[in-house]
Amino acid sequence: MPASSFDHEPRYVNLSLTEVDQTDRTFVISFGRETPVTQAVVRAAGTLPPVHLRTRVNAPHQVVIGFERIAAYRQLEVNSFPALLWPAALPDCDALVMATANHALGSVFNEAERALLLAKLSIHVEPSRLIADVLPMLGLNPNPEILRRYLTLADLEEIFILALAKGKLNRENALSLAKLNPPDRLALFNVISALGYNHNTQRELIENINTLSRRETQTGHDLITSPDSISILDDSRIDQPTKAERWRRWIKNKLFPRLTLAEETYHRLTAPIRSLSQVILKPPPFFEGNKWTISFSFENQPGLTGTLAALTKADETGLFGKLLAGSFLESSSLSGQTESDDSESMTPGTIREGEGASDSLVE
Repeated sequence: MPASSFDHEPRYVNLSLTEVDQTDRTFVISFGRETPVTQAVVRAAGTLPPVHLRTRVNAPHQVVIGFERIAAYRQLEVNSFPALLWPAALPDCDALVMATANHALGSVFNEAERALLLAKLSIHVEPSRLIADVLPMLGLNPNPEILRRYLTLADLEEIFILALAKGKLNRENALSLAKLNPPDRLALFNVISALGYNHNTQRELIENINTLSRRETQTGHDLITSPDSISILDDSRIDQPTKAERWRRWIKNKLFPRLTLAEETYHRLTAPIRSLSQVILKPPPFFEGNKWTISFSFENQPGLTGTLAALTKADETGLFGKLLAGSFLESSSLSGQTESDDSESMTPGTIREGEGASDSLVE
């Protein structure tokens, strides 16, 4: 990025809000932030450090730095405020660099701010200079792939950009949503937002919807708005957590129907030893083979003795014999099932952060 000479000098002035264009967002850096702290400072101090404006001929001045301050002045009906007024000849690129540096000194950039700023600067600056000079200023590694990802994020609809800014959507999940066509990702995001899924479950649902839409004739939007889906989403008799888990398992069952049935049978069978909170029982992948793993923790001799006695009692009921024989499975084999061909390999019982009812943890 060419070094800015900043030959132009600003002049200190006092202005009213009528002299400022409050709708122009050309140089805005902050996104998805609230202004109550700024308002509190104005109430206490009466004013704030000068905002930076660029002169416009026969038009209200353009804000370069200080959008939140302008918003606070408007909400608090401040009549006059200090400003540094730059000449109209100040280049856009220089103004963006000033705004970026000012933001970097006082705040950490959120993902939305990074994406939008890089998109704005990409109009004026060569990619090589964005990578070398701007990415480090934003707290990012100077890597071409990182630049590509953030420019992809900037192209998403505003609802996703705002979710990024608020932390309701992380970068990787937003990039995965970007791979879906707009109707599919909007329909899925509406469900994700309404049911309050965490980031890990969001990732699972995005992957599963993407797989289903490739494998079946209906689009992701059609699947999400199908009668079966709507019957869960619109069921007023169940609370949100129950609805979220039920819809998630409905999607999973469409993707892995036989595997899901086997997992449900497995969970019912192991219910008698769920009281052993310190025991973890992990089945073989897809319940194929006889390599089961059981582990437990203890802090003293009575704890060890009690756990061993409880496991022995469970064995006397025939539980482990049924597991090893595979007689609990509803089908003779889960191998070669076509419904998982396009999806990532899943191991029933593998514990993932944020997952609930499908984890093979003997609770």
